[in-house]
Amino acid sequence: MALREFKDRTGREWRVWDTLPAAGSVGSFPLRHPTGWLTFDCGDEKRRMSPIPEGWFSHDTPGLLLLLMKAEIVPRRTIELPKL
Repeated sequence: MALREFKDRTGREWRVWDTLPAAGSVGSFPLRHPTGWLTFDCGDEKRRMSPIPEGWFSHDTPGLLLLLMKAEIVPRRTIELPKL
């Protein structure tokens, strides 16, 4: 897994990494994108891009921002903990 960090134009810090699903992965996203995807995360927002653009890791910040703008916003998963 390759990981990059960059800031957008508003100063939010983003992390982007490539995700390559393991053989036999479950869930609909790995099945639809078996060659993998990029995950962008800034804490309060998450995006995905598939397929993984060739050479993405060597992009400068403006190049990463272009990929970010093209990536699909995905809902955050929330886990409800049992009340004590």
